[in-house]
Amino acid sequence: GIQTCPIVNNSGELQNNVLDALAQAAEAKGHSVNRFQHADCVGFDISIIWNGLYNWEVAYRKENPQQRFLFAELGWCPQKPCFQLDPLGVNAFASWAREQINTKLYVPIVTKLDKIDLLVVLQDDADTQIYTPWLSPMFRNMAEWLCWLAETLPEYHLRIRAHPNHPMSAQAQQIVQNTRNMRLDDSPNMAEAIDESIAMLSINSSSGIEGLQKGLPIIAFGRSVFSSVVNAGYYVFIQKEPREYTRNA
Repeated sequence: GIQTCPIVNNSGELQNNVLDALAQAAEAKGHSVNRFQHADCVGFDISIIWNGLYNWEVAYRKENPQQRFLFAELGWCPQKPCFQLDPLGVNAFASWAREQINTKLYVPIVTKLDKIDLLVVLQDDADTQIYTPWLSPMFRNMAEWLCWLAETLPEYHLRIRAHPNHPMSAQAQQIVQNTRNMRLDDSPNMAEAIDESIAMLSINSSSGIEGLQKGLPIIAFGRSVFSSVVNAGYYVFIQKEPREYTRNA
């Protein structure tokens, strides 16, 4: 059984490109494939679903404890045409994502010449990476996070980069406009935004991988696929004093 994602506001096409390709590959291997949009069909040998964290999917999984699942998601760096299939979940839930990776490289945050900005990467408020508490233990939306940052880091330059496909909420926009040390990032792409920054602040955005690839330190406020890489970043969400830890970082 392979899910078909509904197309809503131009969302779903990338997901279906992956799922359709998986269906074609399975049929080419001689498997019988059924497609479904929601949990309207059960009894598959394996059910392949997108993400697995949406409310209906969580209910579907609980109601069918014997069902074997594979969880599909877009890849990283580059996001397309890459994808991942995993038996346990997506992002930090993936089977390999909690295996500790030790590195000898440690990149401290150092102000270099005129580069003094901290790059704050926003996500979609409705993203499962944000409303799933284990992935985002500290914040439920971007406005809440921006307000916390404004109170915690008033003396730093915070350059706010909005999600390319999901506009900021009115509340988040107002916080940026009314906060003296915040401004919107107008870089044409993420690569240039990274190059103009001394560190990236992210909850668990996959863009953090692009930052790490370029040697940019990350201050992370949630769990992601890079959380298990020792010394890859500063993990705020596990600290007893998150404000003090963030300032020290």
